[in-house]
Amino acid sequence: MVETWRDVVGYEGRYRVSDQGNVWSCLTDRLLRQRPTHKGKLQVTLIPATGKADKQMVYVHRLVLGAFVGPCPAGMVACHYNDIGTDNRLENLRWDTPSANEYDKVRNGRSVQANKTHCKQGHVFNDENTYIRPDGNRCCRACRKLGMRRSRAKMRDK
Repeated sequence: MVETWRDVVGYEGRYRVSDQGNVWSCLTDRLLRQRPTHKGKLQVTLIPATGKADKQMVYVHRLVLGAFVGPCPAGMVACHYNDIGTDNRLENLRWDTPSANEYDKVRNGRSVQANKTHCKQGHVFNDENTYIRPDGNRCCRACRKLGMRRSRAKMRDK
């Protein structure tokens, strides 16, 4: 497969990015080192024409999308279809809503909340004991029932 290269938006003539997620420095004639963040995404350091004092750490996935798809629309974020932050191939990236990004996590089995099997009190999340709230979050029916009883008792005591 042939790797396609384009200028990095805002750094034309200085840096290029490929559809495979590589970043090339035209200044040093080499690939830039990509460093992982604490969130597992890759970033590179870019130096603008103004000099080293203005260097910036930039996410590689945003560079790929900016060069091949266009600027980030308002209210959108960069999303990885497979939720692997180091997979910055163009075919794995898209601009989408934060909500769609969360759905990706659930679909790919990487959502901490969706993977919980028990509530804080130890009750099992199953069909009989799980209540889906209007905001889409789930809660334990047993804990909810206990909370409602406590709330009613407080109202009676007043």
